[in-house]
Amino acid sequence: MPFCPYSTYESLLRYIIYRTAPILSGLKPAELVTLRKCNGCCLDTWKNCRAAICRDLGISCRELRENGDAVLLFFYCESMLSDTLSAFCGHPLLLKCGYPECADLQAILDILSYRFRRQGSFPHEIGLFLGYPRRDVEAFVDGSKACCFCGYWKVYSEPFEARRLMCRIAGARRFAALLLLSGLEVCHALAWLRDSIFKF
Repeated sequence: MPFCPYSTYESLLRYIIYRTAPILSGLKPAELVTLRKCNGCCLDTWKNCRAAICRDLGISCRELRENGDAVLLFFYCESMLSDTLSAFCGHPLLLKCGYPECADLQAILDILSYRFRRQGSFPHEIGLFLGYPRRDVEAFVDGSKACCFCGYWKVYSEPFEARRLMCRIAGARRFAALLLLSGLEVCHALAWLRDSIFKF
């Protein structure tokens, strides 16, 4: 039987800390994380420990889509995501996709979850939820012009600012990896990640 690297609570928690480092360090409101079956144990660990993981991280999670082999998770900081989405209240892209104008966060996430389950691909508005620049999300959906470059998202405008944000996101993940590999207990690694004066 192949080895599953995330078969214990601690190992799965460490992986999710690494993946959600941009949220934990205050750079992004949300992240998508896919957990694969891996002989069942990874998903079993998640299903048994999800409440404890979210409690220990201090962030929330929605399961957007699941099939037999994987689950797509949407981790988010509730206050930061609420602030991000309030800036898009009544945005034409969200209205066109069936989101009500200025609904509460949980109602908006219900619609997002429904759209992920209904569509085979990712709904285009997900970029707004993930904190990608509005103009880049709009240009991607419009599809009428070529992008400047691709990184965590396709960049259509303000490439310098986009590269800067992408470098900070990568820096947060590198910093999380260094903390987790240093032998620090998870609670101390989380405190360093949240409170560090290091600006990534």
